[in-house]
Parts: sequence; C-alpha cells; structure tokens
Amino acid sequence: MWLLVVGPLAAALTFSIATVDWGKFIAAAAASGGAGDFINQLETTFPNVYAATISLATAVTVSIIMAVILFPVFQAMMLRWWLSGLRFGALTIRSHLRTATIYGAYLRFLLYGFLFALAFSIAGGVLFASLSVMLAAVTKQAEITEALSVLFGVVLYVVVMLGYSTIYQGTVKFTLWRGGVESVELGGVAALDEVKAEGAPSSAVGEGLADALNVGGF
Repeated sequence: MWLLVVGPLAAALTFSIATVDWGKFIAAAAASGGAGDFINQLETTFPNVYAATISLATAVTVSIIMAVILFPVFQAMMLRWWLSGLRFGALTIRSHLRTATIYGAYLRFLLYGFLFALAFSIAGGVLFASLSVMLAAVTKQAEITEALSVLFGVVLYVVVMLGYSTIYQGTVKFTLWRGGVESVELGGVAALDEVKAEGAPSSAVGEGLADALNVGGF
C-alpha cells in the first residue's frame, strides 16, 4: 500500500530531478524579461520541463486517489491487528474483520453526507436570503448587517461540522467498533471458568479517569 501511494510521487520526483536542471531553471526565470519571454524560451532551453511538470501533477493526483481508495484497507488491517493482539492470560482473541465492511461504512458516509449537504444547502440558502431581507429592513447600518451576517456564517459552519461529525460517528466509527466486536473469535475459553472476582485497593481520586478520556485508544 505504501508503494502504491508513495511510489508514483517518488518516480515523478526522480524523473524531474534527472531530466531538468531546476537551479538553472530558477535562474533563467529570474533573469528573463517577462513571463511571455521566459515561456517562449522553455521549449529550446528546458525541453523536459513540461513533461516533468505533467508527471508531477499526475503523480500527486494518483497518490491522492490511491490513498483515498486504500485507507479503508489500512483501517481494517489495523483493527484486525489490534484485536488479534489482545490476550487475557490463556484467553486469546482473533479477528476476522472483512475489508468490505469498512468500505460499506465509508460509502454510507458519502451517501448520507451528500444528502445532508443537499438538504442543508437548500435550507441554509432560504434561511440566509430571508435573514438578509429582514436585516436590510430592520437596520440601515452596514456595520451591524455585516456583523450579523458573519455571525450567521459562523453558526452555519458549526452546524455543518457537527452534522458531518455526527454522520461520521454513526456510520464509520460505529461500523468499525461493531464490525470489530462481531468479527472476534475467542480461543482458550476454558480459562474463563477459573476467573474470580476479587476486591482490590483503589485510589481515592482519579480512578477510571484514563478510561473516561480514552487513554490507550482501544
């Protein structure tokens, strides 16, 4: 996965460094009489600069696309690794989480996010237009109208961020944890028969605070 993400960018950088003398290119650009004159000289002085630029732009695009496509694969692999590494004495845990489950979660997030953006754009546009007319009728001071418009924009931004965060938690995060738990296979279950619940000394302050703050991650 790292090779698919970083490989195109590394290859394009290697090609551009090997085919173009960027030091002379920068010096020529600084010494040129203007942008038009410098562009006219590119084909004769630096014939490979166009190919290098196109290869870099293409490599960046490919790397971003591959990173987006492979990120769910990485998340599924990491969660399987975390779960399969848990041990409680003789009790072992093995995860069979499917990558398709994570892809499905992200597809639902994109679908619900699109529907949310569509509904919010319509409702927000109507509300903003109505408030603009009301503000223009109530106050004639441009400063007050501008300040209220900025405040309205901040409120809309907060609502959008909270909306997308809620959708992400309800689709991607929830599916990750539920899929992880449902994929677990326990080994050495007989060890549970020997478990004993016993009291232990506890601190007067701070007990459970690390768990409440999600310290440790899993």
